[in-house]
Amino acid sequence: MLDKNKVRIADCMLNITDLGPGESSKIPLQIFSSGMPATLLLVGTNDSGGIPTSLKTIPLKVISVPPGANLKVDGKESGVTPKMVSLSIGTHTLEFAKDGYANGSSPIDVTADEIPGGSITFELGGLSRDTLELRDGTSVLGDVISVSMTSVVVRVNGGDQTFDRNRVKKITLVERETVQQAPVIVPTATQK
Repeated sequence: MLDKNKVRIADCMLNITDLGPGESSKIPLQIFSSGMPATLLLVGTNDSGGIPTSLKTIPLKVISVPPGANLKVDGKESGVTPKMVSLSIGTHTLEFAKDGYANGSSPIDVTADEIPGGSITFELGGLSRDTLELRDGTSVLGDVISVSMTSVVVRVNGGDQTFDRNRVKKITLVERETVQQAPVIVPTATQK
């Protein structure tokens, strides 16, 4: 803050980290000065390269295990992993989806002092269904019901599909938790 003679009478730092480029916000500000203010001057902070930190983006390589997951950044489609994305300063949410795997998400904080060239790796949750990979390259997701020397039966969306065993290249089974139920005891009528 400057007085009418352009002499600095107050100095403070206002740190705003959750606004993106072009966004605005009303923020209450209380300043104590040593005189009557005439001018308020706001100056943005620049990084060492002279770029305003509010406009700075950091390139980041996003990798998923397994690769080939659909990636969303802050709810917007961003392509398929592995993918190079540019993130602005602030907090972002990365979302991952791949057929046959549990969807996942991860928050990520990008600070003004981040150095370009980093990467993040996200491991997708385990398979949610069995996968049957056919020799023609297609995949069938469902529950494998039976496997014999001549056929494979898979339950997909409540209906059973039978595949010739020679068409099957690979079967990936999901580990299932078995729930042991207590035996049901039905009382019998006693004879007199």
